[in-house]
Amino acid sequence: MWMVYDQMEGIICVTDDKQEALRDYEKQKESYKKYVQWDGEFQGDERVILALIKKDFFSDVTKNPEIIYDEDDNEVLTGDTYWDWKETTY
Repeated sequence: MWMVYDQMEGIICVTDDKQEALRDYEKQKESYKKYVQWDGEFQGDERVILALIKKDFFSDVTKNPEIIYDEDDNEVLTGDTYWDWKETTY
């Protein structure tokens, strides 16, 4: 799994396609170069990172529907689902 991170935009992409990650990385690099050439100065924190992800910890939607109870104590489906933590190792 690959991630491209940009100091200004945050996470650009998370993908298992290395070529897609490389394209996004190069695109962000060129964007910074054009910006600095246009603006004429550096901010000092321009950074784009291409990283190979080893582990990913995140919130994930479960398949369990959320149920609430109305005033008569009847179950009502909200249309939402519950979530839980998930960790993936690559």
